[in-house]
Amino acid sequence: MATFDVGRVVFIVKALLVAAAVLPALVGIWAILGAVPRSVRSRYPGRVMYMAQLPFTEEWRRHVNPEDLPTIVRARRRQFVFALSFVLLTHLIAASAYLNVVAQLYCCQIADLSRPDPALQSRGRSGRQVIRRTEAVFATDRRLRHRLRAGCRACSPDCCSSRRRRERRTA
Repeated sequence: MATFDVGRVVFIVKALLVAAAVLPALVGIWAILGAVPRSVRSRYPGRVMYMAQLPFTEEWRRHVNPEDLPTIVRARRRQFVFALSFVLLTHLIAASAYLNVVAQLYCCQIADLSRPDPALQSRGRSGRQVIRRTEAVFATDRRLRHRLRAGCRACSPDCCSSRRRRERRTA
C-alpha cells in the first residue's frame, strides 16, 4: 500500500500555481510575436482582418491572396491557442486548490487519529460515567449540527430546549 506524502502534494500545488502564472504569459508573448505584419494587414479591409480573427468564419479566405493565407492562418491559430491557455489556466488553478484541500484534510485526519478521544477514556470512571460522557459529547454534536442546518440560521445555543419551545407556543 502506497503512503501519502503531503510534502510532494504541496510541491505539486506550488508547481501548478507557478505554471498557471507563467503559461499564459509565455503563450501571450508567442501570440503577439506571431501577429499579422502591418504590410499584410494594410492590403485588406478591416472587416476581412476582423473576420479572420473570429472562429467559425471562413468567408474571409476568399478575399485573401493565396500567398498571404499562411501568415493570417498562423496568426489566427496563435490567437486561439492563447485563448485556450486561459481555459487551461482555470483548470490549473482548480486542480491546485483541490490538491491543497486534499493535503490539508489529510493532515487534519492524521492529527485526529493520533489524538485520543476524551469521551472514550475512562480515567478511573465507571462504565456508566463513560457512557454518560459519550452521550453528552454526542448531544453537543447534535445541537451543533442543528444550529448549522440551513433551516436554523439564527439559532441561539438554547433554541431546542423545551423552555424555548414553550415560550414559542404561548407567544
